[in-house]
Amino acid sequence: MHAQPESVIVVGAGLSGWRTAKDLRKLGFTGSLILVGDENELPYDRPPLSKAVLTGEREPEAVRLASEDEITELNIDFRRGVSAASVSDGVVETADGERLEAEVIVLATGSRANIPPFIADMPDVRPIRNLDDARRVKADFSRISSVLILGGGFIGAEVAGSARKLGIEATVVEAAPTILGPLGADIAGVVEKIHRDAGVTVITGAPVEIVDATADDGATVVLADGRTLSADIVVVGFGARLNTEAFADLATPNGVECDESGHVVGHEGLYAVGDVAAWWDPKLGRHVRREHWQTAGDGAAIVAHTILGLEPPEIYTGAPPYFWSDQPGLKVQLLGWPALADREGWLDEDDRDPHTVYGWWKGDTLVGVALLGQPRLMVRYRKELMALDL
Repeated sequence: MHAQPESVIVVGAGLSGWRTAKDLRKLGFTGSLILVGDENELPYDRPPLSKAVLTGEREPEAVRLASEDEITELNIDFRRGVSAASVSDGVVETADGERLEAEVIVLATGSRANIPPFIADMPDVRPIRNLDDARRVKADFSRISSVLILGGGFIGAEVAGSARKLGIEATVVEAAPTILGPLGADIAGVVEKIHRDAGVTVITGAPVEIVDATADDGATVVLADGRTLSADIVVVGFGARLNTEAFADLATPNGVECDESGHVVGHEGLYAVGDVAAWWDPKLGRHVRREHWQTAGDGAAIVAHTILGLEPPEIYTGAPPYFWSDQPGLKVQLLGWPALADREGWLDEDDRDPHTVYGWWKGDTLVGVALLGQPRLMVRYRKELMALDL
């Protein structure tokens, strides 16, 4: 019988860290449990930050994942506003000099906004990665009439949609040929048209050369082709940087390599979940890091079960990778392993609009699907992809 550890430290208090700590207690863990979070916030959910929080549909405080009372009831020693300076087997040293020891340590430090140094200190440049960022941009949206969004990834596109909901003029600038590049040109083209129809100005194939956001009267951006754009503020969406500095010796450029259960390769008492974790994917035959909400939650559940010697339910271990994004009037959902495919194309699921379901196949086997405004089909395709035997 697997013996429970006497102590666990979870480093990082985002979704994956909080869920790991919570699930450990719910599964019967009775030992010492410390949750270390570098923000002065209770654990909170990030997906609403670029959408419902900005539009005022949800207050910032409404995205909390836990209350003070719940943390107390679960007997979790929550170290709020504490950064980890170094992490090694069995030891976490905090930035304020405290040494914490435990049999098991879970790395869940997540990622932060990638802000190029040349614009990092400009007063009219806004990242949107954490709750403070969202509060600041929400306050901006109550007073401005225009916003420039640099980066046409999912966050940038969501911010543009939120701005348009509030009647704010929004321009998205993307260096690549399309916005939402990871979706592929076919799907990205459909979503880009939806943005344009919603009044978003989309500029693609246009690297940014100069940003001047230091004046009190707004911001100016000069593109590589010489065009000059201006707006009240600039929101940057240049992706994320992993928070792996405290355990740099464990991390590759693609995160911390783990087995299928989140166990850090070569380290007995270390696990990793969320953005920093590159888990072994047996279908792809390599370590894969996924910055997805579903991956963070499912991974936390798997790690909590594994730490306690319990078999994780198939709902977590057998689930195909899943991602969603809310674009203007459209939920985009992606399920499965498109990287396995040798062909792709639209499926004829809706007589009214042929551009709602997109598939990826390996031979004759469907290995991935994207749903555009078709959430009713999710259960069917999820069941089909869970049954894959590749």
